[in-house]
Amino acid sequence: MKTILLAFHESEIQGGPAYKFYSYLKKKYKVYRIVHPMFPYRKQQSFIDGDKRIFRYKIPPFLQYPLEGIYAIIIWHRYFKTSKIDLAICFDSLSYFHTYLYKKLFKINKISYYNVDYSKKRFKNPFMNIIYQKITKFSYTSCDYFFSFGNKFIEEVDPDGKYRHKQFTVKSLIDLKSIKRVREKDRRLLIYAGAIDYSTTDFTPLLKALKRLKDEKVSFSLAVYGEVNTHSPIKKTIEQLSLGSVISFCGSRENQLLTEEIIPRYAIGLAAYASRLNPRSPDHAFMNKDLTGKLVDYIGAGLPIISTRINDSFKMIDENKIGFSVVSSNEWYSALKVLLTNKTLYDLYSKNAILFSKNYDTETILNPVFKKILGED
Repeated sequence: MKTILLAFHESEIQGGPAYKFYSYLKKKYKVYRIVHPMFPYRKQQSFIDGDKRIFRYKIPPFLQYPLEGIYAIIIWHRYFKTSKIDLAICFDSLSYFHTYLYKKLFKINKISYYNVDYSKKRFKNPFMNIIYQKITKFSYTSCDYFFSFGNKFIEEVDPDGKYRHKQFTVKSLIDLKSIKRVREKDRRLLIYAGAIDYSTTDFTPLLKALKRLKDEKVSFSLAVYGEVNTHSPIKKTIEQLSLGSVISFCGSRENQLLTEEIIPRYAIGLAAYASRLNPRSPDHAFMNKDLTGKLVDYIGAGLPIISTRINDSFKMIDENKIGFSVVSSNEWYSALKVLLTNKTLYDLYSKNAILFSKNYDTETILNPVFKKILGED
């Protein structure tokens, strides 16, 4: 059996491509993970797991980024030493850089880099941004295989396409076989599941639309799954608009549970993204030319979706009649009202969502990729 190593950084909100890959790969191969906190100064720990073992540890925050590779290799050789690693997949450039430095000590045969969120300007500090760009370019040019959502990264970093031959385009993924769909749903149940970060999300247009619906006595309730600070601005806005009785905060959930069991219980999936008008929004948010992972999780469970239109590619939502892409509060209001009050249209969009989600099925997308890379089914 082939041995795979996944290396990445994560926030307290688990999810994204690393977890989609892990769910797929662990069914077919022996998989190890090396995971570090995205934000070192929080309580979250690093961990290494595999072979039914897990070792958790906390690196001093001010040392984590420069020394996390050294910590990982010491712990690896003490607790997780294996004969070889056939393939390492790194989901950010820093994880790649450290894994590459210790490639021989890890006994890695091939190493791949998955660019999840490339930004032209990642940091306000020019020096930090130069370091980020250098490491990212090195990761791309030195890896054996390169994964990305589309060609935008290559257009920016490798305009001549010198390294394009090693690219695998991997869209957002959903394991359709694992979803426990609910046939009869209460169409009044709305869900938002994901990070609440004021550089990437903007709930104001949505909340104003919900206020109008509530005043018109259109029945609904919104469940928010994600970490929300007690003093978060979203709670203040909800209080100002008197929406507390129809919005509940459910905290974060383990990604697999959320995708397979929780989301399918709801009727309409919402994604309130920040627009380019927000100066704090990272530019990578607007580079992807396909549906985001959040939206794919929704449609895989048969939920019609309503999303902020962060770029023109989101018009595919409207064109394929799986939901609505919106910009203004008025558009949020119109989209919500029609799905909440028109059962015939809702049923059509729900059916279309399930059919469209087959374009993102994990098995369909990843089977040929790993058959080519690893030489087996």
